[in-house]
Amino acid sequence: MSSMKAPAFGCVVARTVNEALEALSQDEDATVIAGGQSLVPLLALRLAYPTTLVDLNHVEELRGLSRMPDGGIRIGAMTRQSELAAWLPLSELNPLVAAAIPYIAHESIRNRGTVGGSIAHADPAAEWPLLAVALDATIEVVGPEGAHDVSARAFFVGPFTTALPAGHVVRAVRLPPFDPSIGWDLYEVTRRHGDFALAGAIALVSVDGDVIAGARITLMGAGGPPIVLTDVGSALEGCDLASIGDAILDAMPSKEAFSGDLQAPPEFRHHLANVVVRRAVTRAVARWQPGDAA
Repeated sequence: MSSMKAPAFGCVVARTVNEALEALSQDEDATVIAGGQSLVPLLALRLAYPTTLVDLNHVEELRGLSRMPDGGIRIGAMTRQSELAAWLPLSELNPLVAAAIPYIAHESIRNRGTVGGSIAHADPAAEWPLLAVALDATIEVVGPEGAHDVSARAFFVGPFTTALPAGHVVRAVRLPPFDPSIGWDLYEVTRRHGDFALAGAIALVSVDGDVIAGARITLMGAGGPPIVLTDVGSALEGCDLASIGDAILDAMPSKEAFSGDLQAPPEFRHHLANVVVRRAVTRAVARWQPGDAA
């Protein structure tokens, strides 16, 4: 059986962000390569045809993890998933992200794959776009005219489509401080461990006695980029814990809001969305600790 070969391309190994931007400006068909865990398979299948690859692996200014003064986290775009997982402050600063990283593919891929690469690739079934939207992350973008910030909700505009202008790169991802008084959970459904999710949801909830005081629910797997289910969050506010399932069912988008693909038809995605949202909310409530909310 013959194997696929990537199309011919040139390569520029950048040492600084400015060198990368200069290389991108010289070729409108150039693209950056970070960890390569998404791009290389596309090249091998001839689903991508860049004429130049701009290698960011030696750009030190795109690396690094730091705690910001407000308690948030700044993650350099070229930070490997495994580097983030091994960062000791992570579980304290953002336990949701710490719990989510093992869901990202397999260990060998996490050793190469980067946070910024996942954000820029914008696979609608990947965990980082979901995390970024759920946590109101800020994406730092840098281009010839300088750097600017884009909110995660504005950054992801469609499947594999972002607001990143041509000739620009993702510099870092900033996560705001994580509220330790909330209950949280990530629940996803995959065919096998390490596969891209068919559907997934992140629930962030606060509880007052036997009533949900606030909820933010973010869903992936509807066919487009991750979406914040504002109607579901509103329906859950003031809902008693025994009525969570009914409140979610009444407020979820209809099946017409879902699109299908080779992995699942719209009806199945609609069904899975209801399942993952209900389970994420239930588990987030169970994780919420009354003593933390003082």
